[in-house]
Amino acid sequence: MDKLRNQLKLEDEILRRKALKSLLAFTLYTMPGYVVKNFHKSICDTLDKFIEGKTKRLMIFMPPQTGKSELSSRRLPAYTLGRNPDKRIGVFSYSADLAQGFSRSIQRVIESPEYQKVFHATKLPERSDVGFKRTSEIFEIVGNKGFVKCVGVEGSLTGTPLDIAIIDDPHKDLNDARSKTRQGAVWNWYETVLETRLRNNGQIMCLLTRWHTGDLAGRILDRDGLSEDGGLWEVIRFPAIQDKPPSALDPRNPGEPLFPEWHSLEKLQKIQDDNPKMFSSLYQQNPTVDTGLIFQREHFEIVTRIQALKVQNRNVNFFADTAFTSKKSNDPSVVMAVAVYQNSLYVIDILRTFQGFSDLVKSIELFYKKYATKRSVLYIEPKASGQSVTDFLRKRKGLNVVEYKLPSGSKEERAHTITGYTASERVKLCPGKWNRSFMEELITFPDGMHDDRVDCLVMACTQLFLRKKARRRPRRLIVIKNT
Repeated sequence: MDKLRNQLKLEDEILRRKALKSLLAFTLYTMPGYVVKNFHKSICDTLDKFIEGKTKRLMIFMPPQTGKSELSSRRLPAYTLGRNPDKRIGVFSYSADLAQGFSRSIQRVIESPEYQKVFHATKLPERSDVGFKRTSEIFEIVGNKGFVKCVGVEGSLTGTPLDIAIIDDPHKDLNDARSKTRQGAVWNWYETVLETRLRNNGQIMCLLTRWHTGDLAGRILDRDGLSEDGGLWEVIRFPAIQDKPPSALDPRNPGEPLFPEWHSLEKLQKIQDDNPKMFSSLYQQNPTVDTGLIFQREHFEIVTRIQALKVQNRNVNFFADTAFTSKKSNDPSVVMAVAVYQNSLYVIDILRTFQGFSDLVKSIELFYKKYATKRSVLYIEPKASGQSVTDFLRKRKGLNVVEYKLPSGSKEERAHTITGYTASERVKLCPGKWNRSFMEELITFPDGMHDDRVDCLVMACTQLFLRKKARRRPRRLIVIKNT
């Protein structure tokens, strides 16, 4: 009996030591019944890097009911405070009730005997611990600076400096995510409240189910970009049904379900058949579908770099849609460089920026001179800001600036006029970091967050294809016979 007891004690000690160094091991030690799949291991490996401070901005996109909140919003805060009881952590969700539910769960983890065996120095306040807070909204760690504050999105953070912010499902449902009012309110809270409370090396993690291109994740990525494209955010996505080749992060083969024990392939396929668009967003974490309302993804070829170099030697023209403002929540200014080659229009490069007037005109001039030839023309849409930019740049040497004559009709109507060229694959993209986001803007038009690059493409096709074709149309010769 003593031998068995000693063996069990030894095994427990091995597991306890592992729990000190790994979120997954910690989760299994403090919650032995947690079901672990391959994707949970990948998530924990990613979260370990986040806890160590190697990742500053992280997004995790997963379908509902797959265990993401247990790891990220309940176990991770408790584990982090065990490793560093001075960490200041904020946990946020679409409602105060849900956020405070996370708070109570984290406190129960910390109070558990298993946790105290791993991190015995991390203690919650008792009644005798005067000066330390412990409520469902905020609790502090006795004898240390660390705390966890849990509030709803749009909740107050006055006087609350943060080292780590965890945003778990900032939108309640599809209606909430699609509402322009709610999108704006959540984004305003993120920019003016949450980001202002982060310290220099502060970290943010967003874990959510994607509902819409204009949800909080979509707006953040639109502003800050993906790390693989030179932006700030590392994004990992686990679709309910695998739609990409196997990788170290997600070794499933295409067509395999993520969590068949909970969500079978048959169940997922039925949901997909019933509502493809909802399934693409909610389960595949892709709030766009390949078939857009006006433009289709498969119609836009990304050419090779060798082809792109050939095109750049042609006459390059520029089309600008300007909105001089440095506030990134507004529309950006866009200048598109294009060239016509072998009866196709090539998008060479796109300048997309949020700048005030003086910086904007400098950026446009530099962008123009980077690709311009002797016959290049810069067409600028003549709206309020565009008129000022046009007047200024016309005075600059080496720039051929023309006011673009805007056709009649709505944006959607004007976009439809060029679909004959896009559908016949006569609009091609030169390779660049802007390809992905431009493609998303095309596919989501007219329901996406921005349409400035679409406007520039419509301007380019209209000027270089439609109007050029109209100029070349031969006049009919009318012969009048003498009677």
